[in-house]
Amino acid sequence: MTLLVVALNFAMTPAMATATSCPSLSDGGMVFPEIQGPEGPEDYCWEVEMSHDQELVWIDDRHAAVYYNDSTLAFSIEAPPAHDVEGTTVPTTIAVSQGNLITLTVHHRAGNPAAGGAPFDYPIIEGTGWEGGFHTTEIQLAEPQPAAAPEAPSPPL
Repeated sequence: MTLLVVALNFAMTPAMATATSCPSLSDGGMVFPEIQGPEGPEDYCWEVEMSHDQELVWIDDRHAAVYYNDSTLAFSIEAPPAHDVEGTTVPTTIAVSQGNLITLTVHHRAGNPAAGGAPFDYPIIEGTGWEGGFHTTEIQLAEPQPAAAPEAPSPPL
Protein backbone atom coordinates (compact mmCIF):
# COMPACT_ATOMS: atom_id res chain seq x y z
CA MET A 1 0.00 0.00 0.00
CA THR A 2 1.31 3.47 -0.89
CA LEU A 3 0.77 6.16 1.73
CA LEU A 4 0.32 9.70 0.46
CA VAL A 5 1.10 12.32 3.10
CA VAL A 6 -0.24 15.78 2.43
CA ALA A 7 1.28 18.55 4.57
CA LEU A 8 -1.32 21.29 4.54
CA ASN A 9 -0.95 25.00 5.14
CA PHE A 10 -3.74 27.53 4.74
CA ALA A 11 -4.82 31.10 5.34
CA MET A 12 -7.91 31.96 7.37
CA THR A 13 -9.09 34.07 10.27
CA PRO A 14 -10.04 32.74 13.72
CA ALA A 15 -13.70 33.68 13.25
CA MET A 16 -14.15 31.02 10.58
CA ALA A 17 -16.13 28.14 12.03
CA THR A 18 -18.47 26.68 9.42
CA ALA A 19 -18.05 24.87 6.14
CA THR A 20 -19.22 27.96 4.26
CA SER A 21 -16.61 30.22 5.89
CA CYS A 22 -13.55 27.96 5.53
CA PRO A 23 -11.95 27.79 2.10
CA SER A 24 -11.72 24.54 0.21
CA LEU A 25 -8.35 22.87 -0.16
CA SER A 26 -8.99 22.87 -3.90
CA ASP A 27 -9.08 26.71 -3.84
CA GLY A 28 -5.35 26.80 -3.18
CA GLY A 29 -5.48 28.87 0.05
CA MET A 30 -2.90 26.75 1.85
CA VAL A 31 -0.40 29.02 3.66
CA PHE A 32 -1.22 30.63 7.01
CA PRO A 33 -0.12 34.26 7.29
CA GLU A 34 2.74 35.42 9.49
CA ILE A 35 1.54 35.84 13.06
CA GLN A 36 2.86 39.25 14.11
CA GLY A 37 2.33 39.13 17.88
CA PRO A 38 0.59 37.40 20.79
CA GLU A 39 -2.69 39.06 19.81
CA GLY A 40 -2.58 37.20 16.46
CA PRO A 41 -4.94 34.31 15.76
CA GLU A 42 -4.13 30.76 16.76
CA ASP A 43 -6.84 28.92 14.78
CA TYR A 44 -7.10 28.53 10.99
CA CYS A 45 -9.48 26.25 9.10
CA TRP A 46 -10.29 24.78 5.72
CA GLU A 47 -12.85 22.49 4.14
CA VAL A 48 -11.85 19.10 2.77
CA GLU A 49 -13.85 18.27 -0.35
CA MET A 50 -14.59 14.56 -0.59
CA SER A 51 -16.70 12.27 -2.70
CA HIS A 52 -19.78 10.60 -1.23
CA ASP A 53 -17.78 7.42 -0.53
CA GLN A 54 -15.05 9.13 1.55
CA GLU A 55 -14.76 10.14 5.20
CA LEU A 56 -12.36 12.49 6.99
CA VAL A 57 -11.00 10.85 10.17
CA TRP A 58 -9.04 12.52 12.98
CA ILE A 59 -6.12 10.27 13.99
CA ASP A 60 -4.27 12.35 16.62
CA ASP A 61 -3.35 15.98 17.30
CA ARG A 62 -0.91 15.98 14.35
CA HIS A 63 -2.68 13.73 11.81
CA ALA A 64 -5.95 13.16 9.99
CA ALA A 65 -6.79 11.07 6.93
CA VAL A 66 -9.46 10.60 4.30
CA TYR A 67 -10.63 7.01 3.86
CA TYR A 68 -12.92 5.37 1.36
CA ASN A 69 -15.93 3.52 2.77
CA ASP A 70 -14.05 0.22 2.31
CA SER A 71 -11.33 1.54 4.73
CA THR A 72 -8.80 2.18 1.96
CA LEU A 73 -6.69 5.26 2.61
CA ALA A 74 -7.27 8.05 0.07
CA PHE A 75 -4.74 10.51 1.56
CA SER A 76 -3.40 11.69 4.90
CA ILE A 77 -3.03 15.16 6.35
CA GLU A 78 -0.32 16.32 8.73
CA ALA A 79 -0.23 19.49 10.83
CA PRO A 80 2.28 21.82 9.19
CA PRO A 81 5.30 22.93 11.22
CA ALA A 82 5.77 26.51 12.41
CA HIS A 83 8.63 28.47 13.97
CA ASP A 84 9.43 31.88 15.35
CA VAL A 85 11.93 34.38 13.94
CA GLU A 86 14.74 32.78 15.97
CA GLY A 87 13.99 29.33 14.51
CA THR A 88 12.33 27.92 17.63
CA THR A 89 9.63 25.36 16.86
CA VAL A 90 6.10 26.58 17.64
CA PRO A 91 3.72 23.67 18.40
CA THR A 92 0.90 23.05 15.91
CA THR A 93 -2.06 20.69 16.11
CA ILE A 94 -5.02 19.80 13.91
CA ALA A 95 -8.59 18.81 14.69
CA VAL A 96 -11.52 17.57 12.60
CA SER A 97 -15.04 18.96 12.99
CA GLN A 98 -18.39 19.01 11.21
CA GLY A 99 -17.34 15.99 9.18
CA ASN A 100 -15.17 17.82 6.65
CA LEU A 101 -13.39 20.71 8.40
CA ILE A 102 -9.76 20.74 9.50
CA THR A 103 -8.66 23.32 12.06
CA LEU A 104 -5.00 24.10 12.53
CA THR A 105 -4.01 25.60 15.88
CA VAL A 106 -0.66 27.39 16.08
CA HIS A 107 0.02 27.39 19.83
CA HIS A 108 2.01 30.63 20.11
CA ARG A 109 0.28 32.48 22.98
CA ALA A 110 1.27 30.03 25.74
CA GLY A 111 4.95 30.43 24.89
CA ASN A 112 7.63 27.85 24.27
CA PRO A 113 6.86 24.67 26.25
CA ALA A 114 10.50 23.56 25.89
CA ALA A 115 11.62 26.76 27.64
CA GLY A 116 9.10 26.88 30.49
CA GLY A 117 6.60 29.03 28.58
CA ALA A 118 9.11 31.72 27.53
CA PRO A 119 7.51 33.95 24.88
CA PHE A 120 8.25 33.31 21.24
CA ASP A 121 10.02 35.95 19.15
CA TYR A 122 7.56 37.16 16.50
CA PRO A 123 6.69 36.80 13.72
CA ILE A 124 5.61 33.16 13.72
CA ILE A 125 5.86 31.63 10.26
CA GLU A 126 5.09 28.37 8.54
CA GLY A 127 7.86 25.82 8.10
CA THR A 128 10.45 23.87 10.02
CA GLY A 129 12.65 25.94 12.32
CA TRP A 130 16.27 25.55 13.25
CA GLU A 131 16.42 25.11 17.01
CA GLY A 132 18.86 27.45 18.65
CA GLY A 133 18.39 30.42 16.36
CA PHE A 134 20.88 33.26 16.23
CA HIS A 135 22.82 34.50 19.22
CA THR A 136 25.20 37.45 19.29
CA THR A 137 28.37 37.00 21.31
CA GLU A 138 31.06 39.59 22.04
CA ILE A 139 34.63 38.34 22.32
CA GLN A 140 37.35 40.41 24.01
CA LEU A 141 40.73 40.03 22.35
CA ALA A 142 44.06 40.78 24.07
CA GLU A 143 46.23 43.61 22.74
CA PRO A 144 48.67 42.25 20.18
CA GLN A 145 52.24 41.99 21.47
CA PRO A 146 55.23 42.85 19.25
CA ALA A 147 56.89 39.81 17.84
CA ALA A 148 60.26 38.91 19.37
CA ALA A 149 63.24 39.34 17.08
CA PRO A 150 64.39 36.01 15.73
CA GLU A 151 67.64 34.72 17.18
CA ALA A 152 70.61 34.60 14.84
CA PRO A 153 71.76 31.06 14.13
CA SER A 154 74.93 29.93 15.89
CA PRO A 155 77.97 29.53 13.66
CA PRO A 156 78.98 25.94 13.02
CA LEU A 157 81.81 24.59 15.20
